[in-house]
Amino acid sequence: MDKTPTHAASKLPDSAGGQAGDPPTSVLVGEVAESARQAAEDLASRARHAAEEQLNGAKQKVADSIGRVADALRATGDQLHSREAEAVGGYVDQTVERLDAASGYLQSRSLSEMLTDVEGLARRQPALFLAGGFLLGLIGGRFFKSTSSPRSSGAQDA
Repeated sequence: MDKTPTHAASKLPDSAGGQAGDPPTSVLVGEVAESARQAAEDLASRARHAAEEQLNGAKQKVADSIGRVADALRATGDQLHSREAEAVGGYVDQTVERLDAASGYLQSRSLSEMLTDVEGLARRQPALFLAGGFLLGLIGGRFFKSTSSPRSSGAQDA
């Protein structure tokens, strides 16, 4: 008498799907995998769309803020011209023109177009790009440092 144990699983065919007429397990696994892939793509698409909407909103706020600063400087420049401070008024006018151009650029370009422009600048003038990134980092660091909440009186610097 053979003493080799028999397992129930060894009696099933390789592509057993349960009862007769059921699809093979490999087909079911493939369908589940495809469904999961489609769900992941849908979720990623929704997340990308939500992020683009938030970035577009922020971009519009920045453009509006730049426009308001340009308007305030324009009024200042007009006052300087009326007081015959032409040299300073000329500098203010140039600044207003550049701010208007920056605001218009932000309003007229999509995020992908702006990214393409930045990539082009980085390729054409890498030193300028790196210097600009460094300056933005310094400005951002100062901004976040100035807006952070004050330390509690118990925390002392070493």
